[in-house]
Amino acid sequence: AGTQALPYLVETPAQFAAVASLSGAKFVKLQNDLYLESTLTINNAEADVTLDLNGCEITVQKTGGKSLYAIDNYATLRLRDNSAAQNGVIVARGVENFGTMYIERGTIEACDDGGGAAVLNEGTLYMTGGVLYAAGGIAGNAPCAINNRENAFAEVTGGDLISAHWTICSLGELVLKNLELENETPHWNCIKLFGGKALLDNVTIHSQYGGGIEVTGENDASASAILQNCHFYQSVGDAHNSMCVAVSNGGTATIKSGTYESVKYGAYVFNSGGTINIEGGTFSAAEAVLKADFGGSGSFINVSG
Repeated sequence: AGTQALPYLVETPAQFAAVASLSGAKFVKLQNDLYLESTLTINNAEADVTLDLNGCEITVQKTGGKSLYAIDNYATLRLRDNSAAQNGVIVARGVENFGTMYIERGTIEACDDGGGAAVLNEGTLYMTGGVLYAAGGIAGNAPCAINNRENAFAEVTGGDLISAHWTICSLGELVLKNLELENETPHWNCIKLFGGKALLDNVTIHSQYGGGIEVTGENDASASAILQNCHFYQSVGDAHNSMCVAVSNGGTATIKSGTYESVKYGAYVFNSGGTINIEGGTFSAAEAVLKADFGGSGSFINVSG
């Protein structure tokens, strides 16, 4: 059997940067908390860095009301926390990924009000464990757990995504499987697709006041989502987007199976138009199970199952 190389025991940001500049697989184990006055950048495309938070905390400097992003990754980054308590955390505006990132254990907390993301993904992201927490509040905008940008790919099959507002916003390709999400803010959807495509398989959403998922074509007219075996529960109807599934600006949502329950609306086409295809599943709602406002390029709800 092969053996794993001994880890680099890192005590300072400079030591981390030196290891991250090397090609090949490197194992970094934090020995203490780190405070960053500049973003740690992994810019060697041949680097493959496994970061073990080891129960430690990484915090960052704040300038002009905004915290730094803790890490900019242009290579391969694997986040772990092998400590017994598994309470290692990165507290920053977030982590920016332009390469390939794997989240297995550990926490990233997006701490700023008005923006940022625990992971701002411009590359490829795989999450099987750990916690992404959007702790900041609303200041015009709000942070989210994952901001999946145009042409990026994110697959989440485990771990916890936590946000009172948007949990995920996406312009790229998104795959969510076997997850349980929640949000609790009026006028905010747990998941918002601004473009690209998404597959939700066995995803449960508990939403208070706000909504489950909205697919909007405002940035990409081909924006679409497929929902299968999902379970959305929307409680406390507060506004027009207190619903389970919505589309706008030409977006398309296809529901293949699952249960969708709301105290306000089940499936809703907003007045900017869009298409909802219902091929299966069960809907129940207190005000309207299916609702379509007229507008945009047309509002369509097609029921075939």
